[in-house]
Amino acid sequence: MYSGIHNFSEIGKLNKVLLHRPGEELESLTPATLERLLFDDIPYLKVAQEEHDRFAEVLRENGVEVIYYVDEVAKAIADPARQIQLVNDFLNISKIHAKGLRASMTSLLLDMPPKQMVTKMIAGIKRCEVATKQPTSLMDLVDDDYPFVSDPMPNLYFTRDPGACVGEGINIHRMHTPARKRESLLLKYMFLYNRRLGKKLSSPAMEATAMDSLSDSAATAASTRIASAASFAFFFIRYALLPGQRGLSPRRWPFPERP
Repeated sequence: MYSGIHNFSEIGKLNKVLLHRPGEELESLTPATLERLLFDDIPYLKVAQEEHDRFAEVLRENGVEVIYYVDEVAKAIADPARQIQLVNDFLNISKIHAKGLRASMTSLLLDMPPKQMVTKMIAGIKRCEVATKQPTSLMDLVDDDYPFVSDPMPNLYFTRDPGACVGEGINIHRMHTPARKRESLLLKYMFLYNRRLGKKLSSPAMEATAMDSLSDSAATAASTRIASAASFAFFFIRYALLPGQRGLSPRRWPFPERP
């Protein structure tokens, strides 16, 4: 097996795959948020997780190393300074500008361990979780009945959408819809700062250059280290593996629209 990225085939042997296990973000979907979050219906989380777990099991049975989005991003932000940086970037891309709300969300996220923080970012942050007790600006006084101050990311299980391994590098994609832009941010941190996956940056200048080159202003490539092959997770499970296996029936829950 090659060390680092070495993906020169869409049909070659799959050695390592990055997945996201469906979680609380699916339960955060409501009829009022379906269109905004690019879904047609509300999936049944229990069945979605069963199907995902069977898919991951089939991969492991065939010698594939399975790694997970939440775990790898959490490793990338083990440094407290990196956690602060991610929270600031996350709030900026989420367009959270009200000072009181921003302070409350920062406090909520930074009080969590890294893995819980990443899970919360994906699951969505509800308005009731970050109520601003003392407004500091007019924006803090604006009343809004929308339940989330930061939307959930229910499309994240399409792990190949925000990025793809190409040759010996990775493309971090600029997602078109607001519902999906934050997915690229998490992938960016994973490959920049997770030493098991990404290229070690020897100086602050190199780090700044790498972060700039992976900005969501364009779809760009960066040199990183991960084993071969990009994820084609849910398409493969839906059309090749799950139908008829272990009593799991195909198409039990709807696909979201593609970006």
